[in-house]
Amino acid sequence: MDEIPFCVRDVLNRPLFQRAIVLAGAQGVYREVRWVHILEIIHAAPYVSKHDLILTTGLWLKRSAKSGIEYMRQIIEHQTAGLCIEFGTTVDEIPDQIIDLCDSYDFPLILFRQPVRFEEITQDIHAHIINQHFGLLKK
Repeated sequence: MDEIPFCVRDVLNRPLFQRAIVLAGAQGVYREVRWVHILEIIHAAPYVSKHDLILTTGLWLKRSAKSGIEYMRQIIEHQTAGLCIEFGTTVDEIPDQIIDLCDSYDFPLILFRQPVRFEEITQDIHAHIINQHFGLLKK
């Protein structure tokens, strides 16, 4: 019997996501998550893979709405699992066009309204994914 993949919904149930909210793309919470990336660069496409969950402070949103939309299109087209944005460090709002784009693709846009430690999130989720794979190998 195949194992059910670890997905965005499972990530949202992790302790570090207790205060996170799904701002857009809620229908996509069953997207598979295979890895987590911290990504602040504008040209994301070469650095993301299918099923990556992206963590960001939203630095790319500071340039322009157009560059923000382009960034989102890149990560959506590369079939990443979703995007987590930390408010307060760099940005305090998400343009409506980005929210609409995420909703139209069922692409989870997750918001942290308070500062979070990306290092703790990556360690937690990576440990879970690695342990899950190890368990499958043992079977």
